[in-house]
Amino acid sequence: MTSLQRFEADLKRLVSEGRDLLHRLYFDAAQEEFVEKADPKEVERVSALPRFASRYQSWYSEAKTAVSVLLPQRLTDFVELYERPKTRRELDASNYVISDFLRGIESKYGHWGLDSAIGPFQQQLYIVQACVTRLNSSLFDIRELAQADLFASELDAAESLARSGFRRAAGAWVGVLLERHLKSVSATHELKLRKKSPTLGDYNEALKTAHVIDVPTWRLIQHLADLRNLAAHEKEREPTKDEIEDLIAGVRKIIASV
Repeated sequence: MTSLQRFEADLKRLVSEGRDLLHRLYFDAAQEEFVEKADPKEVERVSALPRFASRYQSWYSEAKTAVSVLLPQRLTDFVELYERPKTRRELDASNYVISDFLRGIESKYGHWGLDSAIGPFQQQLYIVQACVTRLNSSLFDIRELAQADLFASELDAAESLARSGFRRAAGAWVGVLLERHLKSVSATHELKLRKKSPTLGDYNEALKTAHVIDVPTWRLIQHLADLRNLAAHEKEREPTKDEIEDLIAGVRKIIASV
């Protein structure tokens, strides 16, 4: 299965799980009316679905990653439907977010918390559904996904080269792959770099400044850049077997997670 196929399967699963969570929210908000009007088999099915609070966090984490890749321009909207607004002074139905519901914050006038959580989650689900449309659209550039498969093959080839004793060549090759990947990620997030020919370090700094990567990931990339430089510059000492193995493993991790 290719990266594109795996991505599409995961997206469809997220949409399906999201619909189940939404149905459970509706059921909990109007349980008596639902039981009275719905088909008994449907009542049994929906009542057996996992409760929203028990599954939402894992769904949110996966969905947030998908949105950041496919619809980065909607990522802020997606997150703001979950996180409490920093500028909020008073809580009301218009600024109620999902994290309020998960913390058990409800109105003294009844089920206001549960009812008010439905709207924000429904909007999040719509954004994830838009990701599916985006993936299947002729406008979607699948170069990043195809590139991931290509990079995996090239990393395997670099490992083979290193095992044959050509450690400098393997290290330099893997360093190029890392720089190409960070360049692609920067382009996806529409980052503007000042330099005409940015370096690996420039991409790393830009991604950290834009909060695309966290500080531990930034430090890992710095370390990998040092190992790449050691391999690429003949005036430096010969890189060790362990250093090249660390470089290849680190680049494989970055390509898979960033």
